[in-house]
Amino acid sequence: TVIVGTGNDTITANGDADHITVTGGLGTDTITANGAGTVVNAQNANGALTITANGGGAVVLAGNGNDTITANGGGAVVIAGNGNDKITANGGGATVIAGNGNDVVSATGAGSTVNIAAGPLSVDTVTMGSGDVLRMSGGTNQISGVGNDFFFLNTLKAGSTVLATGSQNFIALGGDSSTEVVLDPAQIKNTIVVQALNAPTDTY
Repeated sequence: TVIVGTGNDTITANGDADHITVTGGLGTDTITANGAGTVVNAQNANGALTITANGGGAVVLAGNGNDTITANGGGAVVIAGNGNDKITANGGGATVIAGNGNDVVSATGAGSTVNIAAGPLSVDTVTMGSGDVLRMSGGTNQISGVGNDFFFLNTLKAGSTVLATGSQNFIALGGDSSTEVVLDPAQIKNTIVVQALNAPTDTY
């Protein structure tokens, strides 16, 4: 456990399966975890954090600050709280969970899953790769994917846009979503379903 103060601190862990817990602090702290299977728990840290996890299977738990989180290894898990976060998951099979705030999320590795419970005033930008799943509710959002993606979108506000540039995308819009969907006319087998995603007949 690392208890940080009011300054700007730098923490680096190089071993595999390290567990780093950061609490307190009001500074802008930088945490780097280079080993595989590392866990970074910064849910009780108070400052704005920059966290980089380079190993596969890393887990990053962040609090409610305005954090910048980068996970470069495959199978990473990033759970961010509320706040204006920038989250980048470059490896395949990543899981990203984000809360309320103006977030910028990029999960471009194949087979990634992103869940965002945005607030009604949130303005989010989400970039997906190929074969990914996005579940999102709330906010005014700009969403893009490159093919074979599944988008489950509910209560998105007017001004939201989904840009699906590849083929075989599945886009499900809640009945109370106001969303523009842009498809590439040169691509095929895209599906759009409009319904109330939380209705009793929902099969998703």
